[in-house]
Amino acid sequence: MMSRSTEQQIRSHKIALRRNLNDDEWAVRSAKIKECLFASEVYRNCGRLFAFMSLAREPDTKEIITEALCTGKEVAIPKCRKNQTLGFYLIDSISDVTEGLYGINEPFRCDADHEACPENGDLILIPGLAFDRSGNRIGYGKGYYDRYLSSLENETVKVMLAFSFQEEPSIEPKETDIPVDMIMTDEGLITIRK
Repeated sequence: MMSRSTEQQIRSHKIALRRNLNDDEWAVRSAKIKECLFASEVYRNCGRLFAFMSLAREPDTKEIITEALCTGKEVAIPKCRKNQTLGFYLIDSISDVTEGLYGINEPFRCDADHEACPENGDLILIPGLAFDRSGNRIGYGKGYYDRYLSSLENETVKVMLAFSFQEEPSIEPKETDIPVDMIMTDEGLITIRK
């Protein structure tokens, strides 16, 4: 099993690599990921898009969310709850957000009328700091997404958005880790499971 110190070293290294991206390089790499996503069959065929709000040089999801909404897709974004769970809520515009826990933008309408649960055919975008070609990922260490994904009882497609330099040769998963089905990078699509 991967030690906590090794996992933390990988996290620190990948955060530093992302921080070193200048504005132009970040924008170009993010645009390539967006193009890869929008060209994919899983995106074109998804009923709804469950997307995270990018933070701290993660691949830009604001453009993805805006374009998805403009083309008629329903989009839900997460709220981190104090009990360390996630809930997803539908938004009508990228401006339907407010700063929440950890400084992450989240929906400001978090009521039952706006809550959304992924169903078969929906697509969930997942953040992370590192990945391997088996679909294993290293997140930020709080387990929000792994807990959320483990609660789903359907075939929602799980896609990590990442820059190609976030790849690791191998990541040893913990028992509670949920692998992704695909990874969209600035160098293309990596399909793990269909």
